[in-house]
Amino acid sequence: SARGLSGGSPKPTSSPFTSLQSGSQQHASTLSSPKFRAHTPSIGSHLASAAGSASGGGGIGGGGGGPGSSRGVFSPLSSGTTVNSPTGFASDKSGSTAAHSSQSSLTKISIAQVFLLLDSITEKEGKEKWETKAAQIHKLVTSNGMEVFSKYIRRLLTGNAPQIFPGVNKSVENAGNYPLLIQELQKVAIDMEQSQKIAETVDTSEGDIFRDFDLSTFLDHFRLDPLMKVSLALAFKLTSKSDLRAKADAILSNSVAPFLQSLASPTEITKDYHNTFLGMTIERFILYPPRNFTDDVKAKLVYAANLRYQKLGLDMPFEVSSALQMFNFVNPQYGLVRQLHSKGARATANTETISELINVDPKYWSEEHLASGLLFMVLSQYWEQFSMETFLLAYADKPINWSLVFRHFDREGLRVDPKQFAKLYNVLSALSSEGPSLDVQKLWGGDWEHRDTQMSFLTAFVASRIDASQIPNLRATFPADFFQDAPDIVKLQGERAAKSPLRSMDAMKAIFDLALFSQASWAATESQLLIKAVVQFDLPSFVLRTFIVFISKQEDGYQLALHGAWRQDRQWVAEQLFTTFTQDPTSTAVIYEHAAAYGWLEYLLGFTNGLALDLACYSHRKGQFDLEQWVRNAAQKGAIDMGSLLSKFLRIKAEDELHVQRKEQSAHQM
Repeated sequence: SARGLSGGSPKPTSSPFTSLQSGSQQHASTLSSPKFRAHTPSIGSHLASAAGSASGGGGIGGGGGGPGSSRGVFSPLSSGTTVNSPTGFASDKSGSTAAHSSQSSLTKISIAQVFLLLDSITEKEGKEKWETKAAQIHKLVTSNGMEVFSKYIRRLLTGNAPQIFPGVNKSVENAGNYPLLIQELQKVAIDMEQSQKIAETVDTSEGDIFRDFDLSTFLDHFRLDPLMKVSLALAFKLTSKSDLRAKADAILSNSVAPFLQSLASPTEITKDYHNTFLGMTIERFILYPPRNFTDDVKAKLVYAANLRYQKLGLDMPFEVSSALQMFNFVNPQYGLVRQLHSKGARATANTETISELINVDPKYWSEEHLASGLLFMVLSQYWEQFSMETFLLAYADKPINWSLVFRHFDREGLRVDPKQFAKLYNVLSALSSEGPSLDVQKLWGGDWEHRDTQMSFLTAFVASRIDASQIPNLRATFPADFFQDAPDIVKLQGERAAKSPLRSMDAMKAIFDLALFSQASWAATESQLLIKAVVQFDLPSFVLRTFIVFISKQEDGYQLALHGAWRQDRQWVAEQLFTTFTQDPTSTAVIYEHAAAYGWLEYLLGFTNGLALDLACYSHRKGQFDLEQWVRNAAQKGAIDMGSLLSKFLRIKAEDELHVQRKEQSAHQM
């Protein structure tokens, strides 16, 4: 993937380190986790007693509960949690008092059900019964948001602490639920949010094991693959407790080599890791790097990511190539970007929340940070969840120099995907329609410092299939009524062409300025991606330099291209037809078909050249055209030696016929 190779990332050498190419021994957990099926929870008469125990403590620390437990209390998340958060995290804004009370009651009931099932689940009852209860637990946890999840994980950790942490002077509460904890760790490679949810739970819990949480022992106990281990360590770097962040940083610094090795060398287990998990891990690794994040490590990260998909025989996925774009924000000055990442979708839940993040530093209100925030929100793994509209609402009462914002989009190595571009375009287009200060056509047009970056934006624009007729204040290559008097088939094609991105004058100019101004520019990788997008989507609209393709009817939509070109500049079309005829005198028949169909004959027969003479002969053969009168008229137009012209014409025609009869393949030339 060219996009993955270049990115906004350091350019790797051909082989930054040979060890990545030889593969590695993976450290995936050998512990098995029972599969589970979906079943509806059924608690029965035990609900009341379990609900009572939910509000109490138990086990080691504050995550306990269940029969005989009395130590500790539950600790809610610091952000103020509610049930059914769409992102799996706590909502930043509570609803009405009545709704909150109702949710709180439902949460308590769900927690009680989970605890009751955790206390009673056992493998002694058989695999089927264990899986039924496990499925009930999972359904309760996944359908009730972060608060229930945190209580669930806390209970699993405290109940199984003696098995995880050596020296804990207590017996395991219920060994039957230990496989559930393993399952939650394994979900890290499936759900990109799982690492942060586990880290938040540990960060906000109280009790003996959480007071000085032994993060290293916790991660080592499960014998996690380096990718999963680093993912969890990175999540702990976002916690509020300084000791947890310090421990995570130490683990991360010591895990760089095995992490890169595992990334570059997929195994039967790790090759199926979800793209979003890998994307989030790489994104976070770049934004919250280890202390030893040298240029060499940066280059090896890019190399390892590309090597992984070379070995798998796949193009680099969208999520991973987007994650490598985080190198555009590696500078510590981009604090707003890190604020957006750490909060995730919650950052743009409402204008109050996003304004609080921006107010952390007054300079975040500048055009540079506005541009960085917009770019990050389309490049991040959270790109579909961020509300860019809410983000921009925070700037509603601020004067914005949009030319300066677009200038900050112009940065070396930046690459965008058509889906990401469309999201950025849509939000800016809505603002552009409200006033002239924002010219959305500068997203792909104009003069950029970094040509490859502009090429990426231009290619994304062409491939995004944005309706050009809806672009505010469009600078168009042809007016809306351009094909009004065309044949019906051309009118239909014209309606599609009116919506084509290539109707944008800025886009057409940029294509020639960037991709077609020299042979070297044409051959560049980024140019080929652009040309591929043009050919795939808009070839009939892109008639220049490909005229012969349409004359020979090799492309669908040739009628649109020919009619539009004739309307635009019939002298230019006549020149191209003459060039075509000169290179291949046998093309007269197809040229005649077009000329007769679109009303070009009278104009073309007004010339005195080989093509006009051949068309005159062809017209005479096809109908009532007076060839002798045409020759007399041509001879009267000026100092033209009609004898020499006719002699040369007949000689070439005879030679051409001889070549055809002998089946020779010499080049035609008039």
